[in-house]
Amino acid sequence: MNRKAHQRVEGWLQIAIVMLVSSGALLLGSGQRDFQLATLVLFAGVSSIIFTDRLGWFRLPRLLANVLMILLAFYW
Repeated sequence: MNRKAHQRVEGWLQIAIVMLVSSGALLLGSGQRDFQLATLVLFAGVSSIIFTDRLGWFRLPRLLANVLMILLAFYW
């Protein structure tokens, strides 16, 4: 697979993951009758694709990103 096709597949995979996570948050929010989390997740997913993957404005080192994810998981 050439590089351009690989980037296209990766882009669609990122969009699919954001849609999957957003729909999960929407289902959770509908069960609790609170859609604030679903809105926040959708906004975070779309902005992460735009600012991190497409424009490249924001990058975190892998170790720092993993530590932040673990801390956030314990916080929630």
